[in-house]
Amino acid sequence: MAGMRFTRHARNRMRFFRLSMNDIATLVRGEAGWISRDERGNIEVMGLIRGRRVTVVLAGDEPDLVITIIGERGRRP
Repeated sequence: MAGMRFTRHARNRMRFFRLSMNDIATLVRGEAGWISRDERGNIEVMGLIRGRRVTVVLAGDEPDLVITIIGERGRRP
């Protein structure tokens, strides 16, 4: 987790979904998730954390910055 930064919005979303920074770092740095880019060029990492589908959005120009976290309900089409 060293070096990974979180926006205030991302920290609020982590509290809402009851996720830890370690959970997010494990998903982002692990090999179990799926990585893609959104229409704005941001990096999306999708995977499972404790059986829940989660999408972590990282800044395209700063890949160590977590912008937001999207849960299963708020999943993008």
